[in-house]
Amino acid sequence: MVIFNAGWLIAETWQGPSYSPIADTISDMQAQTAPHVWFPIACFALGALGGFGFALFGLRPALAGPARSPRMRHGCWRSPCCPGQLLSADPCRLADAGCTASAQLASPGGLTDAIVAGLAFFVLAFLPYPLWHRLELLPGWRQLKPVMFAARVICPVAWILLASHRICPGCQPLV
Repeated sequence: MVIFNAGWLIAETWQGPSYSPIADTISDMQAQTAPHVWFPIACFALGALGGFGFALFGLRPALAGPARSPRMRHGCWRSPCCPGQLLSADPCRLADAGCTASAQLASPGGLTDAIVAGLAFFVLAFLPYPLWHRLELLPGWRQLKPVMFAARVICPVAWILLASHRICPGCQPLV
């Protein structure tokens, strides 16, 4: 996560005055017209590989302890690791003159980015449910019950707000 976030913050400084971290997506930093596009792609790839490695080599063995649950045997594979994001690149940045969301979605890279990112956010929003069912079986993790309960409520609500904003960008916000 450190590499991912560092890549995000450093690449943001190169985007120029037309790029807004509030209005434009992180995917715009991976667009073909973005400056130094290789850097955020490399950082995001290392972050994804690190997350996958953590799930495979850290989380999975830790959760496979004495409290084994057959219904949650494959729970760690639901982690938000999206190597497919590496295959997608928008043809242009929304911050570029003449670039529109329609132009991005009309390209294979832009469409792949939208689908993969949408699925990743969906998985991330609902991951606290299966993860908590596994963690609550382990005594050392039971103290996190209030945090996981909050995540089970906040994450889906945040996903719904994000999805509703992306579906209808010109609509008034719900809050």
